[in-house]
Amino acid sequence: MLYSVNTSDGPRRYGARYHDIHHFVRMHMYWSGNADCDHWHAGPGFTTSHVGLSLAYERALQAVDPSV
Repeated sequence: MLYSVNTSDGPRRYGARYHDIHHFVRMHMYWSGNADCDHWHAGPGFTTSHVGLSLAYERALQAVDPSV
């Protein structure tokens, strides 16, 4: 569903925790896409940033199917 239901329609169908896959790709690219200003992969922020992104992704999946 994350590939076929966009973020503007998804929350109406699945609740506030729903985001489409493009939301997560944009978030990752924004915070880590520039080698000169990588806020996620350089230093101690790596673990917490990726855990936060993974948690949001898991919640989006669970919004569609709570058994995930």
